[in-house]
Amino acid sequence: MSYRLNGSFKFRFSVYCEHLKKEYMLSRLLLMLLLSSCFAVIQKSKSDKNKYKIFRAPGGLKVSLVEDPTAKICSMAMRVNVGSLEDPENYPGVAHFVEHMLFMGSRKYPLSSAVRDAVNRGGGEINAFTDFDQTTYYADVRAEAFENVVDIFANMFIEPLFRPEDAKSEVRAVHSEHQKNLKQDVWRIFQIVRNQGNPLTPISKFTTGNLSTLNKPDIIIHLRSFFKKYYLASRMTLSLYCSDMKVLTNVVEKSFGDLKSPILPQIDYSDVQFFRPIDLGKFLRIKTVSSFPKMNVYFILPYVFTMMSFKPLDIISSVLGNEGPNSLL
Repeated sequence: MSYRLNGSFKFRFSVYCEHLKKEYMLSRLLLMLLLSSCFAVIQKSKSDKNKYKIFRAPGGLKVSLVEDPTAKICSMAMRVNVGSLEDPENYPGVAHFVEHMLFMGSRKYPLSSAVRDAVNRGGGEINAFTDFDQTTYYADVRAEAFENVVDIFANMFIEPLFRPEDAKSEVRAVHSEHQKNLKQDVWRIFQIVRNQGNPLTPISKFTTGNLSTLNKPDIIIHLRSFFKKYYLASRMTLSLYCSDMKVLTNVVEKSFGDLKSPILPQIDYSDVQFFRPIDLGKFLRIKTVSSFPKMNVYFILPYVFTMMSFKPLDIISSVLGNEGPNSLL
């Protein structure tokens, strides 16, 4: 995003403020995803004028709604309880590829550009990311476009098409991501560190995917199989943010009502030992792409997703990063 227009500081500052508001809104939405995943009790300050609602829809979908009377931009996010650790053995990157393919049209909205076109018309943005244990999709649009966009967004998870012709083009987008990552030290170091982990677990898997792992004749079968196995309503968490709770409630019923599944346990890695004591205590000297010297120190922590309502990582970060008197720094 550019903040320049004829050297106008006022314009740059106002755009920057809008950017900050978007970042704040997205952070709040993703936080609500985490809270609703464990049905946490919402506690808010007296100055918070927003209204919140967390519930499980009849079809099994976990839902969190945020009503902000001042909102001019509405947001949506969906977290799916599956990530790249569940990639099929001989198809690294399938979870990431499924994420890409969900944007390529659904039974109700078959155009491969349907969701991106609607978001663009609504003056918003849409994106997604695949992590080890979860995949998250999120978007924001102007209020007047919200109900239309959220219906297209919902159908991405209800009945995506997984057309072979779309896979042929989208696999190249996935491959381009991998090529970009090869030149970035953060990705190279991350993979080397993971390679030190327990070989009996999937921690060292190649997760992005490329033409070698995904451009295969039977890839559509594996994409559809992965989606059918893991993209279940009871393993999804939806968060919506807008100015009217009645609109939000109606949208859940109207657009997400067809998302149904039995209530299943969440995929949980809390008992998986990704790094054993024998895998730790190593000093790695890595030749980087950049010439800037850097030292990284990694601490292996227990699986903390189930502890998110207590924010253990925030507490540790605060202690380690405190620069006040008598601090570690």
